[in-house]
Amino acid sequence: MSARFNIKCSTLLLAVLLLNGVWMFRVTASADTSQSGAGARPAETPANRADTEGEQRLYRLASERGMFEAARANGGHFASVMDLQQTFRGRAQTLEEIIRSTGTIVVGVLDRGTPRLNTRGDTVQTVYPLDITESVRGNATGRVQVQVPGGRLVAPDGAVAETLTPGFALKPGDTYLLCLRPSSEPGEAEHVLMLGIGPQGVIDLSAGAVKMSPPLRDSLRNQYEHQPAAAFLREVRELAKAADAQAR
Repeated sequence: MSARFNIKCSTLLLAVLLLNGVWMFRVTASADTSQSGAGARPAETPANRADTEGEQRLYRLASERGMFEAARANGGHFASVMDLQQTFRGRAQTLEEIIRSTGTIVVGVLDRGTPRLNTRGDTVQTVYPLDITESVRGNATGRVQVQVPGGRLVAPDGAVAETLTPGFALKPGDTYLLCLRPSSEPGEAEHVLMLGIGPQGVIDLSAGAVKMSPPLRDSLRNQYEHQPAAAFLREVRELAKAADAQAR
């Protein structure tokens, strides 16, 4: 009876989270703040699975009153784990699909980011300034702000809120090709960009060769990983030009 009750509660909670537009995550119900940053604690169970009634309560509290309230109720610390492969579904099978589906593609150097809560207060994001060195597709130029999932915040009273993204992290000072779209946060669409297709659209070119985002295990990674950056960018430019011509 107890097992069936817990399953029903988990199912109901998942439905509530999805209806409210909450990204998939699992609560890490621990007051230990010794580890922080993207990937510090890997998810131990599938996204959106609440293991205990206490975790279900923290889910509800974070959704209704924000992550800091959940942290205070959890001994001062609340951490959610976001599975980006689950969050960004519908993975592209070819580079051409990625280019066609993305209106803004840029190459740029990332600066140090600033963490913040999203408007709902239930997810930590980090906003990175990006100095664009090449606009491959779209009109973005100069310095733009790029919002990505994940980060760590400390409230004035010491409460800690974290959103962890295992295997995915951006490094300030590195050069990336990013596939972007306008931010979904209210009032930010004109001056903040966000990941358009998730990890598939984040490609590190800093070492002069292609490095795909770590969570990915797909044919694209097998095809392009370690390819010289110059050759990869030539192909991206050609595909972007073809996509623009087709869109006219």
